[in-house]
Parts: sequence; structure tokens; C-alpha cells
Amino acid sequence: SWHSNKFVDRETDGRVLPILHLNGYKIANPTVLARIPEDELLSLMRGYGHEPLVFTAGFQQIAPETHFLNWLQDPHGSRSWRYELQTLTWLKEALARHAASRDAEMLALARDAVLDWARAHLRSDAEQSEFAWYDMAVGLRAPYVGYVLRACLAEEMLGKEDAELLLEAAERHGGFLADGGNYAAGNNHGLFEDEGLYLLARQLPALPAATAWRELALTRM
Repeated sequence: SWHSNKFVDRETDGRVLPILHLNGYKIANPTVLARIPEDELLSLMRGYGHEPLVFTAGFQQIAPETHFLNWLQDPHGSRSWRYELQTLTWLKEALARHAASRDAEMLALARDAVLDWARAHLRSDAEQSEFAWYDMAVGLRAPYVGYVLRACLAEEMLGKEDAELLLEAAERHGGFLADGGNYAAGNNHGLFEDEGLYLLARQLPALPAATAWRELALTRM
């Protein structure tokens, strides 16, 4: 397909802008073109008759006052979509990659997302989603906060302010889930709250309340 320009007359057939989305991954491993050094890849594209323009995007180096996610977005007009956005469970693949291979890039992506959520919901007076502190969403999100904080501290990927922010986020999640007033007893929401509280305590055993959280979660289950 990269040779299609040989069969297209720009003046009579229209102009084609081929795009190579080089994100480095397909299903589980780097793509063939992602393994090629950038200068060699650019030479390859020029050899095909294209003049490549490189656009690099990512989650690194996000200014603290800038949110790379709009936490109120609702592109599909879907209540379920708004809810899932707040759970952070969409970080599962990135953190699974990190857990399996210590992929620092995947951990950095998750770190930036969790920090962004924390800034938007703990450091801002702006409007928040109705699901930001929804019982089951908090239960699902808590282990992700705990994992990212623990892993990033271990790999020295947090500055002092960011570490304090994630610590505050972890304590807020634990306190919320341990509060009986927020507990959805007798249904699956409560089960997810207990699971989240238990896993958060396991991820961060040095927190003063961790032992009490773990015991409370097991008792309520």
C-alpha cells in the first residue's frame, strides 16, 4: 500500500495523505516498523516516494495545571461510559505490561493518568462527574491508585509533590471506602468496595490505617 502513490496522479485522481500510526504496539509486541530507528524509517518512507512529517504525542511532561483528559467528557451520551472513565480500569493493560516486564513507559502513562485524575478531583474546585465518588467507582479505582503509588515510589518515578498528591489520593480512597456511610451493604457495589479497600491496604501496608482497612474489608465481606 505504501507504493500506491505510483498509481495515483495527484492532479486527476486526487491527493492521498498516508498516515503511519506508529504507537509501538499491536497486540502484545512491537510492530515491525516500530523496531526501526527513526532515521532509518524516514529513509524508508522517502524511498517509497513520500516526504514524511513526524508528529510525536504522549503523556509525558504534562504541566501540573494542564489536564490531558477531560474528566467530564461524554462522547457517546452514555452513563456507562462516564462511569467507566472514572473507574480508571482502562489502565489495566498498561499496568499489566508493567507488572509482567517492568515496562517503565506503561507505568509512566498510568502515573500521569492517575495524577491527572487526582489534580482534577483533589486540587480543583471545578465541576466533577457524578461518578467521581460513586461507591463502586471508588472501589474499582482504589487499587489502581495504590499500585501506581507503590510502583512509582519503588522506581523513583515521582517527585515530592506528586508523591504527596498520590498519597493523599490513596488515603482519601481508603477513608471513603471504610466509611460506613458510603458502604453499599447487601449488594455487589459493597463487594467491590470491600475488594478495593482490601487491595489498597495490601498495596500500601505502611499506611497507618492499612491494617484496619484490611480487617474491615474482610469482616464486611
